[in-house]
Amino acid sequence: MRPGIAVSVAALCGLCWGILGAFLTQKLAAWSWYAAPSGVVIGLAVYGLSRWSYRKSIWYLVPVSIISTFVAVALFGLCLGLADWITREIPNRIGWKVILQGMMMCLWGLVFYPLFWALFPLAFGNHLLMRFLDRRNTPQTTANPGSTWGRH
Repeated sequence: MRPGIAVSVAALCGLCWGILGAFLTQKLAAWSWYAAPSGVVIGLAVYGLSRWSYRKSIWYLVPVSIISTFVAVALFGLCLGLADWITREIPNRIGWKVILQGMMMCLWGLVFYPLFWALFPLAFGNHLLMRFLDRRNTPQTTANPGSTWGRH
């Protein structure tokens, strides 16, 4: 497998997450589909920030999944607010407040709307996939190659 496959899969997963985010927010924000392509960049950012945990125990993925879900939802909300600010011409709006409002709307939904809680196990599964690809593409190094410590 090529080394860049994990990055490509991270971008594709990010796009899928962006489409899911646009679908889940379309009733509150009709312009949410303009923010969906931002999922590619968000997916790459989350992969870059989470990659360190793929070398650790699998249990590290639990808190990483929770934190990365909040980070990704906040970033998607910022993109949603930016899309709102760019696409809807409403007079007397303050740009940075419109952008922050999108972020706060998405974070509020993640915390208080039970349907969105399903994003946490989905993120864990996504991190499992990325961990598998990352470990498969990066050679394992050991301090003592002849040692059998930990190999049972």
